[in-house]
Amino acid sequence: MRYVQVVVRKKLAVAACCLLVLSGCARSVEGKAVVEDPWHGQGQSSSATPSTTEAVTPAEFDPCDFDEITLTVAVGVDPETVVPMSGGCVWTGEDVAFTATIKAGLPLDSIEGTSGVTDLTYFDVGTRRVQIFAYKGDSCVAVVDIDGRALQFVMMEKDFNSFCIRLSVAARMLVEDI
Repeated sequence: MRYVQVVVRKKLAVAACCLLVLSGCARSVEGKAVVEDPWHGQGQSSSATPSTTEAVTPAEFDPCDFDEITLTVAVGVDPETVVPMSGGCVWTGEDVAFTATIKAGLPLDSIEGTSGVTDLTYFDVGTRRVQIFAYKGDSCVAVVDIDGRALQFVMMEKDFNSFCIRLSVAARMLVEDI
C-alpha cells in the first residue's frame, strides 16, 4: 500500500508541475516582439522588413567600374582606353595616365612616414577619409579605405603639380559614387 501512495504522490507532483508550466505559458505579455540584428547590434521589430538598399561589399567592389562621365571630365582619361591590370585598371588621356587598384594590407595609417611621400593632405567624402599626396615628385596618389582594403588612385600628368588638385577633384567624385 505504501508503494501505491508513493507512486500516486509522484504522479500528482508531476501533474502539478505540468499545470504550473502550462499556466505560466498561457499568460499573455504586453509589448512588441523584437529580433536581434547582429550587424547593427540592436533590436529590430519582428514586423519590420529588411532594408532593400544593398551596400557595396568587398567582394562586389570593382575598381574598374567607374562612371564614364567622371572618368572623362574629372580625371581626363578616355574610358575606352581601359586596360585591366592586377587588382584594377589603367586609363590614359591626352596628357594623363590614371590607375585605380584595390589591395589588402596597405598600411593607411603610416603613409606620412613613407619614403617619397610629400604634400600629404586629406579630406572626407561621407564617412570615408581620402588621403592624397605626391609620390617621388612625379605622381599624385590618393588612398581610401573600402571595407578593410585600400582603394588607390594614381595620376601621372605630363605637367606634374605636387598640389595634386586634379586628382583631389577626381578622387572626391569617384569616392562619392562608391
